[in-house]
Amino acid sequence: MQIELLAPDLMVASRLQAVLPQARSEWASLPGRLLLVDAGPGAAPGWAESIRAAKADGAVVIAFAPHSMADRLKSARAAGADLVAVNGDMLTDPLAVIRRLRRGTEPAASS
Repeated sequence: MQIELLAPDLMVASRLQAVLPQARSEWASLPGRLLLVDAGPGAAPGWAESIRAAKADGAVVIAFAPHSMADRLKSARAAGADLVAVNGDMLTDPLAVIRRLRRGTEPAASS
């Protein structure tokens, strides 16, 4: 599985890039693409359209934002994200969030 990251914030991107090799090795046998999208205050312009385009292309999408941005989390879900996570979960233990997606459950909300 190919894993891509759409997170313009360098601190967020560096934290997630550190775990991507392990996530790739865990998901190596699965076909397709996983897109991780930062929908928070530092989100890339057009992030929701990126989710829609990735879903149209058959990708699995995880979107994340601060818990205080419930509107962004709802928008990410409406755009087609398979799972939405709060930053507290995604940035503390991103592998756990990715594993929850594989199990088909939502991560618990945290602050």
